[in-house]
Amino acid sequence: MSTVRKSARVVGGMLFAVLLTVYVMSHHYLRQRQLAKPKLRRTNTTQENKQLLLTALLDDPAGLSRWLGLPEQVFITDHQQRALSRRDFVVPNVVHYVWMQGPDDAVLPFWKILGPISVYENLRPDRMIIHGDKRPTGRWFDELFRVIPILEYEYYPLVEEVYGLKLGYLNHIADVARIDIIHKYGGMYFDMDVFVVRPMDALRRYDCVVGIETGYDATRGLINAGALVARPGARFLELWREGYRDYREERWLYNSGEVPTVLLRKNPELVRVSPRIWHDTNGTILNKANVDLSGFYAYHMWGHLWKGVSRAKLFHMKPNNFLKYNNTLSTLLKQYYIDRRH
Repeated sequence: MSTVRKSARVVGGMLFAVLLTVYVMSHHYLRQRQLAKPKLRRTNTTQENKQLLLTALLDDPAGLSRWLGLPEQVFITDHQQRALSRRDFVVPNVVHYVWMQGPDDAVLPFWKILGPISVYENLRPDRMIIHGDKRPTGRWFDELFRVIPILEYEYYPLVEEVYGLKLGYLNHIADVARIDIIHKYGGMYFDMDVFVVRPMDALRRYDCVVGIETGYDATRGLINAGALVARPGARFLELWREGYRDYREERWLYNSGEVPTVLLRKNPELVRVSPRIWHDTNGTILNKANVDLSGFYAYHMWGHLWKGVSRAKLFHMKPNNFLKYNNTLSTLLKQYYIDRRH
């Protein structure tokens, strides 16, 4: 009996030692991870924290992987770009836009002219093409065609079905069109509200490059189709298009965001993510002055995120209206258009 007790005490002591070791190692591991995270001031708002975190992680694939839940190898770093600096371009220096109008004549609000003007000035593309079912007209489209001499229009049919499934929204029709156009011709696609900060030649050496959302927790880490860079025939775009066999009308971002993100995780060799394409669902440049964008290639500026300015008001705002606001968007509009009017 005493031998059994003695054995039990020995086993118990060994078990305690193992558990203690596991606890100490786990505590050390968690502590090291905590120390590895960028330190952010407690006084900052959540929005500012996310901006600082993204900026701190721009060249840290491991940190981006932990934060965004994507494979580490998909993130493009400055070091990788330098290593590829002698590789020939595989992506044409051509910019594509898609503007589908359907039965109505969609109107371009003034503030969105900033996107195409920044593309023309900072990328110096060989061509800039607006694809759509009707030639876009109206005051600000007319102005874009005036100030951007290489801007052209090409007819693209309003394709309302994909794999026999009816596309429920004009936006979803445009989502499919951009994939088909870039897959066929190659080049760079941008939504009208994407501001381009500086040349993107470094990204034109990869087969396919996308950006991801970094704001809302619900969509953080999802691919955003508002900026695409790809060579003609890119395999990733083929698989993305195939994903529309499971088109889900009721889920707004399912086919344009969730499906390609799953594909990215399964096929990280087919695509790269540039954290310097900033899809900012916090609306930073609309709500703050003097935001430094110099570290980024492009910034996606959703107008409805401007606090205190309704969509309807923003839609009707004219150039002089922006002079009353102290935010980065107004500064950029002054720099790229308002101060140059003639």
